[in-house]
Amino acid sequence: MLQHNLFSNGHFLLKSKSHYRISSVLRRLASYDQHESPTLPHLTHANPVLTLTDIIPSACQIVIAGGGIIGQSVAYHLSEYGAKDIVLLEKAKLASGSTWQSAGQGMHIQNTLIQTYFTKYSRELYKKLHDQGHDVGFSEKGGLWIAQTADRLHTLKRQYAIIKALDIDCELLNIDKIKERLPFINSHEIWGGLLIKDDFMVDPVPLALAFAKLAIDKGVKIIEDCAVTEILTEKQRAGQYDRITSVVTSQGPIKCDIFINCTGLWARELGYRSSPGVRIPTQACEYICLKTKPIANFPKRMPIVHNPDERFYLQPLANDAVLVGGFLRESKPIYKQGTFGKARWFNIVKREYNACRKGVAIIDMTSFTKYELKSANRSVVDFLQMLCANNIDKPIGSVIHTGMLNEQGGYENDCSVIRLDQY
Repeated sequence: MLQHNLFSNGHFLLKSKSHYRISSVLRRLASYDQHESPTLPHLTHANPVLTLTDIIPSACQIVIAGGGIIGQSVAYHLSEYGAKDIVLLEKAKLASGSTWQSAGQGMHIQNTLIQTYFTKYSRELYKKLHDQGHDVGFSEKGGLWIAQTADRLHTLKRQYAIIKALDIDCELLNIDKIKERLPFINSHEIWGGLLIKDDFMVDPVPLALAFAKLAIDKGVKIIEDCAVTEILTEKQRAGQYDRITSVVTSQGPIKCDIFINCTGLWARELGYRSSPGVRIPTQACEYICLKTKPIANFPKRMPIVHNPDERFYLQPLANDAVLVGGFLRESKPIYKQGTFGKARWFNIVKREYNACRKGVAIIDMTSFTKYELKSANRSVVDFLQMLCANNIDKPIGSVIHTGMLNEQGGYENDCSVIRLDQY
């Protein structure tokens, strides 16, 4: 739960220990509306002038559904890499769905290494757009992650080692250094922290529209007030997925070869409108935040503050205002399904297995430890032959799944060995 006394400044409205009371307060006090970005004051960043398409074409190569920041980013990147004949469809107005609700934070601490790489790439891209004159609200505020427990501090130290190896500017802070940056914090409740100087902020709506302008300049057609109602497919030969033929919209059908679903909160619903239906594993969740009025004597160089132990953040905005976001803890289920018999995820694994048999599966293995073993002669092959239970001496390009054994012949682990070269 949110601790009422973590921050001594009462402006942060974190006085209640009840999540339900906090949830109610945050919902009532949210100061922005559907026309204003919560990240920075409205109209701080001028939106670019866009030349949109009025009439939907009868056919194209690629259709993108969704005019939020994801859809417009996809359109920009595809056009940047040379794709042609792209049409983006938005059911209302660009960036009017959930994009404007984004806090616009760029955090290098992520669940997987590939997500951290994406954040690093995004920072470089947004900085380039900023330097080119696109007013996207890019600001390198930095991010300060607070540890309120010894376990959290240990986790932050591990994350520090990972992102430091990726040449991301970061620093472990003791309590005194945290106090210098956050003079209002009650230091007796913290163990330490991690400052990531490369963490950043952007204003999501101007950024999305900047992507749209750059995509239009590359030939992408963008159509507003055009909702996708159904995706039509045709059967292929046995063992292959159905092929996209056309998309039905509120302005008429459009033939296409490739369809990309970037509809965010509505992606799952749109998936079910396909023929046949597609199960998209997304779930909309309530997001609770508020924006304060300007606070007197507010720290000028305050980073974005994250408290993962209590599940909230403080984000400095323009004019000494603050965006506060909080997340409710998941409730524990009253009844749990036991493990006797088939597990509850049995049918899910069955569908995944069948999907892998029919098509090409991309499995995220970035969290696995990877070692590259080389030698000038056969010694590396002989060593692995002795260490592993399976035959490693296979042709170049082979993937061998094997166990590694200890000196008593006991099973230590299982791993995948990819032979990249002779030795």
